[in-house]
Amino acid sequence: MQYSKITTSGTTVLKKSNGSLGRLIVSGPGTTWTIQIFDSDGVSGTPIFGGTAVTVPAAGTVIVFDLNFNQGLTVVTAGGAAGEITITWA
Repeated sequence: MQYSKITTSGTTVLKKSNGSLGRLIVSGPGTTWTIQIFDSDGVSGTPIFGGTAVTVPAAGTVIVFDLNFNQGLTVVTAGGAAGEITITWA
């Protein structure tokens, strides 16, 4: 399992092929920071989490997905001040 830490707002393409999404770990929620996770190798695709942007939950939150994606893994963060999240994937 690999991991990627995200600390800025924007679109982050983590993988451009099939794989699996493990967990979303929140270290810092930021201020009105939002997240969306897509089965996509770019900006749009099938929503996995947050078809409509979801406010990043409180620090210490861990969301376990353990699911497969087909096209890629893209994370979109936006909103106020960025926090810190970690996504685990393979």
